[in-house]
Amino acid sequence: MKLRCLVLCFFLLGSGAAGVGTARQSRQSLEADHRTQTQLFVPKPKAADVSSAVMIFMPRSSAFGHQDWDLGYGFLAISDQDWFEVSHAPWNRSVMRDLGKLNWFDQFKVPILVPLPELAKGERRNITVDSSADTHSAWAATTEIFAKVVVGHMYAIHVKDDEADYYALFRVEDHIQRDHCTISWKVIDSPETR
Repeated sequence: MKLRCLVLCFFLLGSGAAGVGTARQSRQSLEADHRTQTQLFVPKPKAADVSSAVMIFMPRSSAFGHQDWDLGYGFLAISDQDWFEVSHAPWNRSVMRDLGKLNWFDQFKVPILVPLPELAKGERRNITVDSSADTHSAWAATTEIFAKVVVGHMYAIHVKDDEADYYALFRVEDHIQRDHCTISWKVIDSPETR
């Protein structure tokens, strides 16, 4: 009987130790997996090159020129607050959402983000920005193509265009209004497949 208890105790202690090691390994692999950082800068007025203000999470095989980007920074400021935006190119159907104040290791669910409808040939997408004080917050809560830049917030983006269809997460690590923003990011599996 004592021998069985002793064997059972060793088994339980061994299992617990293995579980702790696995948790540490998982956490370490997550740290290594997501720590891609990019610094974006507000584009200079009348600048033709905006490459330091835009982000492409996964390169495409063909180039659409300067409009072929996933995330833009510094093109929109409302009340001197910077906003992210997705590309407004006619072929782009990407959307994003601010998930709130989160760290990479927090438990959270990535929402399914439905892309914008496809445009018919020659059709243009109407984009409105409400910067008025009385209705601005209602507009900000419903827009899926703009998101206010907030340090410590995590954002989900569903990149969708003629060549790409994937999700990415990005988090604001550092930000100075009307100057620069540092994000950490990673491409993730679609929540639709989980």
